[in-house]
Amino acid sequence: METKRQSEQTKPMASFGTAPNITPALKQTNYSGVLLKDRYMIEGELGRGGIGVVYLARDTQLHQRRVVIKVLLESSEQSLHTPWFRKKFDQEIEALVRIDHPGVVGVLDVGAMPDGKPFFVMQFVEGVNLRSLMQQEMQAGKMDLARIAHIVRQIGQALTAAHEKGIIHRDLKPENVMVQRATEGEEVVKLIDFGIATVKDSQSNNTDSGKTKVAGALPYMAPEQLRGEPQSASDTWSLGVMTYELLTGHLPFNAETLVQLHEQQKKGAQPPPRELRVELSPAAEQVVLRAIAFAPEERFGRARDFGDSLAEALLHQIPRTVHTNSMSGQQLTSPSSPTELGSGSLPPVVAAPRPAPGKSPLPYFALIVVLLAGAVGIFSYFKLRNTPPSHLPENSGNTVVLPERILSYSISSCSRVKQDGSCAIAAKEHKQAIIFPPGSGLRLNFASDRTGYFYLFNEDPKLQNGLPVYNLLAPMPPDRPNAQLAAGQTLALPGANTYSVADAAQGTEKLWLIWSPTAVEEFEQLRRALGARKSVEVKEAAEAKLVQEFLKRNEAAKAVAELGDTQTYLKGKPGKLLLYLLELDRQ
Repeated sequence: METKRQSEQTKPMASFGTAPNITPALKQTNYSGVLLKDRYMIEGELGRGGIGVVYLARDTQLHQRRVVIKVLLESSEQSLHTPWFRKKFDQEIEALVRIDHPGVVGVLDVGAMPDGKPFFVMQFVEGVNLRSLMQQEMQAGKMDLARIAHIVRQIGQALTAAHEKGIIHRDLKPENVMVQRATEGEEVVKLIDFGIATVKDSQSNNTDSGKTKVAGALPYMAPEQLRGEPQSASDTWSLGVMTYELLTGHLPFNAETLVQLHEQQKKGAQPPPRELRVELSPAAEQVVLRAIAFAPEERFGRARDFGDSLAEALLHQIPRTVHTNSMSGQQLTSPSSPTELGSGSLPPVVAAPRPAPGKSPLPYFALIVVLLAGAVGIFSYFKLRNTPPSHLPENSGNTVVLPERILSYSISSCSRVKQDGSCAIAAKEHKQAIIFPPGSGLRLNFASDRTGYFYLFNEDPKLQNGLPVYNLLAPMPPDRPNAQLAAGQTLALPGANTYSVADAAQGTEKLWLIWSPTAVEEFEQLRRALGARKSVEVKEAAEAKLVQEFLKRNEAAKAVAELGDTQTYLKGKPGKLLLYLLELDRQ
């Protein structure tokens, strides 16, 4: 029984792209009964991976303690990849020696087999791998949230310990996470199989130049890893995918090829985890979705920050109070529990790029003269003060239950703007509609509780050739690669710490807010066309008609607005497009 459990430590690695994939059918010398270094007695083979064969052995010099011995896998079929295999084998030893963390299996010794093949000795982990544990739990229902929090937090800590030593695992999946019972039934997690890990500044024939072989388990590979450019954020992505699977019993992306997977990753996880597990809090869902954001920089700064934030959301479900520094608009946070979340625990502010020369969108922000003002920082899980909006239930303790879909917006003002666009004095936050005088500064902030695609159009009151004149204010072309807005992030226009200056124009304006779970292809084409022209103005009649018809076609998707304490909440249907029109007076 013990041998069966340990064999789960080494499952065949699923490799894709240019990485070698060795079938378990290859013949290997039977080392059973061999005594290595006059102390390690091999009892039998446990399993085979892409690079090595793993054996169970006994340390005859240390009370017959069980150990695991990994031997480099070599054969004629491997001849083309032998240097890469040997390099990764040596780097796995180096990685395990470097990390020295209780959450990572330890290396005990190294040596050579009688036939010259290299081997190293590892700790024997008595337990089951996370895949087996998941299967057991799913048969009985769903895994307990507290148990998930405990496991993911430990994995995040172990990964961060590896990353701080310059090690990227690259093959994180449930099969490579061992769970063992410690004293009093506490579960302890250990990461195994660093066989394809990236080791920075390696002493083992390190010729890496930024790109590497594409290898790993396809469902858990991050977008940048599919391009052969893994980074520490790639391991965070893999942990996010595993967490989604632990919570729901399903993978967020299901594809058979690299191309299909990449396309699904760009669109975001479907369906969102709360649609598969209704008791999951919005805060916890946002944490998971942030971990699997398409762009690495939009994920958590460290894997342990993801684990800590998830544990806080699952165990406490108490949202953090968000404060705004009135001088800079910087988000500050007060944890609702003593848990230290680390530097990556807050969703970053996404600063919109400056407009291209020759066409400034600053005058269009004068349209937004009657919006509800509020804090720059917007989390989807708000800690409300005073009277909450009618679509939000009253607080019960510190827990806030949000509706299925929320897009929120707020605006800050500055009476005097510096030449560089920053506020010369303290910015103001308003709780009701006001008139912004000409020359004052405006900053608009948007956030969503779900990852999706956000577009912002201004419709000018004047017609041109019988059609409205539209201006695409977000995403400002051509700098942003797409219109994706990750869950819990804030999109600040024109920038996180900059303001647009209101002009003295008159009349009624329209501002269209569009949120979609997937990219709107016609808008993406329009964005590229405007980028080529270095303009935000939709001048072509065919383009203006395209926008007009889209808005008419989706009238049924109009959101319901509710005023909160410091922002306006736009409620929409889960998984559906959300549309909202602001009609503004400039007086």
